[in-house]
Amino acid sequence: MAVASDKFAMAYAVAGGLYSCGLEMALTCRLGKHLGLHPHLGVSQLFSEAMRQSVTDPNLVWGGLAPTLEF
Repeated sequence: MAVASDKFAMAYAVAGGLYSCGLEMALTCRLGKHLGLHPHLGVSQLFSEAMRQSVTDPNLVWGGLAPTLEF
């Protein structure tokens, strides 16, 4: 899911093209036959100057730990 401000949407409409790059790494650790944990880490960077000026932080780092259930 992604959310953008009006300012970002306006910059995107003007800039268009390739404006960002992202990378996410993940690993699934099994805790049993059906249960597991899914740690993940990601980074992204905006390339376009118009896009960079439309947000407070053009370089993002995120991560988390998600429980998994497979059946």
